[in-house]
Amino acid sequence: MAPGWEQVMDEPAQHITVSTAPSSAAILTITVSGDLERDTVTTFRHYLACVLDGHPTGDLDLNLSGVEFCDLTGLRTLHALDGHHQIRITAASPAVDVLLQLCDIPTLLGYTPPPSPHQR
Repeated sequence: MAPGWEQVMDEPAQHITVSTAPSSAAILTITVSGDLERDTVTTFRHYLACVLDGHPTGDLDLNLSGVEFCDLTGLRTLHALDGHHQIRITAASPAVDVLLQLCDIPTLLGYTPPPSPHQR
Protein backbone atom coordinates (compact mmCIF):
# COMPACT_ATOMS: atom_id res chain seq x y z
CA MET A 1 0.00 0.00 0.00
CA ALA A 2 1.28 3.41 -0.88
CA PRO A 3 1.76 5.83 2.01
CA GLY A 4 -1.11 8.24 2.44
CA TRP A 5 -3.63 6.28 0.36
CA GLU A 6 -7.28 6.58 1.24
CA GLN A 7 -10.30 4.61 0.10
CA VAL A 8 -13.78 6.11 0.43
CA MET A 9 -17.26 4.61 0.15
CA ASP A 10 -19.89 7.33 -0.09
CA GLU A 11 -23.55 6.33 -0.32
CA PRO A 12 -25.47 9.61 0.02
CA ALA A 13 -28.80 7.92 -0.74
CA GLN A 14 -28.23 5.67 2.29
CA HIS A 15 -26.65 8.45 4.39
CA ILE A 16 -23.38 6.67 5.14
CA THR A 17 -19.78 7.46 4.30
CA VAL A 18 -16.88 5.19 5.20
CA SER A 19 -13.24 6.02 4.57
CA THR A 20 -10.15 3.96 5.19
CA ALA A 21 -6.60 5.20 5.56
CA PRO A 22 -3.46 3.71 7.07
CA SER A 23 -2.46 5.22 10.39
CA SER A 24 0.68 3.09 10.68
CA ALA A 25 2.24 0.12 8.91
CA ALA A 26 -0.06 -2.40 10.59
CA ILE A 27 -3.10 -0.32 11.53
CA LEU A 28 -5.93 0.87 9.30
CA THR A 29 -8.25 3.61 10.49
CA ILE A 30 -11.84 3.27 9.31
CA THR A 31 -13.91 6.41 9.74
CA VAL A 32 -17.70 6.16 9.58
CA SER A 33 -20.09 9.08 9.30
CA GLY A 34 -23.82 9.27 8.78
CA ASP A 35 -26.18 6.52 9.87
CA LEU A 36 -25.21 3.01 10.94
CA GLU A 37 -28.58 1.31 10.91
CA ARG A 38 -30.80 -1.27 9.25
CA ASP A 39 -30.69 0.36 5.81
CA THR A 40 -26.91 0.90 5.75
CA VAL A 41 -25.34 -2.09 7.52
CA THR A 42 -25.32 -4.31 4.43
CA THR A 43 -23.32 -1.69 2.54
CA PHE A 44 -21.07 -1.16 5.57
CA ARG A 45 -20.42 -4.92 5.98
CA HIS A 46 -19.65 -5.29 2.25
CA TYR A 47 -17.19 -2.41 2.40
CA LEU A 48 -15.49 -3.86 5.49
CA ALA A 49 -15.24 -7.29 3.86
CA CYS A 50 -13.42 -5.70 0.92
CA VAL A 51 -11.12 -3.79 3.26
CA LEU A 52 -10.36 -6.92 5.31
CA ASP A 53 -9.63 -8.92 2.15
CA GLY A 54 -7.00 -6.33 1.25
CA HIS A 55 -5.64 -6.16 4.79
CA PRO A 56 -5.41 -9.81 5.94
CA THR A 57 -3.28 -9.01 8.98
CA GLY A 58 -3.01 -6.06 11.30
CA ASP A 59 -5.32 -4.01 13.42
CA LEU A 60 -8.32 -1.86 12.60
CA ASP A 61 -9.25 1.33 14.43
CA LEU A 62 -12.87 2.46 14.06
CA ASN A 63 -13.57 6.16 14.33
CA LEU A 64 -17.33 6.47 14.85
CA SER A 65 -17.30 10.12 15.91
CA GLY A 66 -19.25 11.09 12.78
CA VAL A 67 -22.07 8.57 13.28
CA GLU A 68 -25.25 10.61 13.67
CA PHE A 69 -27.58 7.65 14.27
CA CYS A 70 -26.96 4.04 15.26
CA ASP A 71 -29.69 1.48 15.91
CA LEU A 72 -29.48 -2.04 17.32
CA THR A 73 -28.72 -3.45 13.86
CA GLY A 74 -25.70 -1.17 13.68
CA LEU A 75 -24.68 -2.15 17.19
CA ARG A 76 -24.96 -5.85 16.35
CA THR A 77 -22.83 -5.28 13.26
CA LEU A 78 -20.13 -3.63 15.35
CA HIS A 79 -20.31 -6.42 17.92
CA ALA A 80 -19.90 -9.06 15.18
CA LEU A 81 -16.63 -7.51 13.97
CA ASP A 82 -14.60 -9.34 16.59
CA GLY A 83 -12.71 -11.93 14.57
CA HIS A 84 -9.33 -12.36 12.93
CA HIS A 85 -8.26 -8.75 13.42
CA GLN A 86 -7.74 -6.67 16.51
CA ILE A 87 -10.53 -4.14 16.06
CA ARG A 88 -11.14 -1.29 18.47
CA ILE A 89 -13.37 1.75 18.57
CA THR A 90 -11.12 4.75 19.08
CA ALA A 91 -13.81 7.45 18.99
CA ALA A 92 -17.58 7.49 19.12
CA SER A 93 -20.29 10.06 18.68
CA PRO A 94 -22.84 10.89 21.37
CA ALA A 95 -25.36 8.73 19.46
CA VAL A 96 -23.11 5.67 19.80
CA ASP A 97 -22.30 6.48 23.43
CA VAL A 98 -26.00 6.72 24.28
CA LEU A 99 -26.79 3.42 22.57
CA LEU A 100 -23.96 1.64 24.41
CA GLN A 101 -25.18 3.03 27.71
CA LEU A 102 -28.84 2.20 27.00
CA CYS A 103 -27.88 -1.38 26.15
CA ASP A 104 -25.73 -1.53 29.29
CA ILE A 105 -22.60 -2.49 27.38
CA PRO A 106 -19.64 -1.28 29.46
CA THR A 107 -17.16 -1.72 26.60
CA LEU A 108 -17.42 -2.70 22.96
CA LEU A 109 -14.34 -3.38 20.89
CA GLY A 110 -12.13 -1.73 23.47
CA TYR A 111 -14.15 1.49 23.66
CA THR A 112 -15.45 2.72 26.96
CA PRO A 113 -17.85 5.65 26.81
CA PRO A 114 -16.80 8.65 28.87
CA PRO A 115 -18.56 9.03 32.20
CA SER A 116 -21.73 11.06 32.14
CA PRO A 117 -21.62 14.44 33.88
CA HIS A 118 -23.64 12.89 36.73
CA GLN A 119 -20.99 10.18 37.30
CA ARG A 120 -17.96 12.51 37.57
